[in-house]
Amino acid sequence: MALFVLSRLDKRDSLDLRLGGPCPGATGQMVGSLTILEAEDLAAAEACGAADPYRLTGLFERVEVRPRRNTAGSIA
Repeated sequence: MALFVLSRLDKRDSLDLRLGGPCPGATGQMVGSLTILEAEDLAAAEACGAADPYRLTGLFERVEVRPRRNTAGSIA
């Protein structure tokens, strides 16, 4: 299995849609979220991102899925 980074940027003024898993910006306001997931391939990781309940509610302005290479030991 490969590792992928699922990075999400919130839409402006969407805090009322967020329930958890946030990434705070420089001012402490929530600006997005980041997940590292394990999937068979990029298509499977993208499918996971597409099914994200927050994405389905319209929280995110942008969602990116990228491969991730672990260079500092195990994440398990």
